Amino acid sequence: MPGFAKPYRPAQAGPVHRQRSHASDPMVRACAAGRGNISVLDACAGFGSDGLVMSDLGCRVTYLERDPLIWLLLRDRVKDLPGAWAHCADAQDFMAEGDRWDVVYLDPMFPLRNKTALPGLGMQHLRTLSEATSEEVDMQQALADLLQSARRAAIRRVVCKRRAKDPMPDSLLTPDFQVKGKMVRFDVYLTS
Repeated sequence: MPGFAKPYRPAQAGPVHRQRSHASDPMVRACAAGRGNISVLDACAGFGSDGLVMSDLGCRVTYLERDPLIWLLLRDRVKDLPGAWAHCADAQDFMAEGDRWDVVYLDPMFPLRNKTALPGLGMQHLRTLSEATSEEVDMQQALADLLQSARRAAIRRVVCKRRAKDPMPDSLLTPDFQVKGKMVRFDVYLTS
């Protein structure tokens, strides 16, 4: 990619080495994915890292990515996983089709901060690719709209990943509960 000294390609899907015990993973607890055998819509999949953890637990995961280049990398990454489907689509449009999932998982791109430390190389590439195709929108309003659509598409819950210390925007509903990690939190909205 222009502007980067090192090329980046996400690793092929295989055993996920995120943690030895997925049960203690805050994302897994927030999604109630530890039981496996649930359907999950990863509506902002990116390179699919979070969805891979859920796939590894036996969940049926539908990965959505709206950027065609990122989607090609994602599709290549998850093509051999059982119960995994990667679609190139806008999440709002895809959820409006009427399908439903046990869990809808939202991991929107965090806004930039004035920090000197850079995120990992994969996230730097993902941000660059996403910014190249995203139009100027009010990110908080877009997230509020996405959350409303997700609540209609989820059978059990919607989980939204946020930075641990981010305040709750006024435009978002108050979550039913939160599962906190060191750097991120997962806002959980129950639908049943």
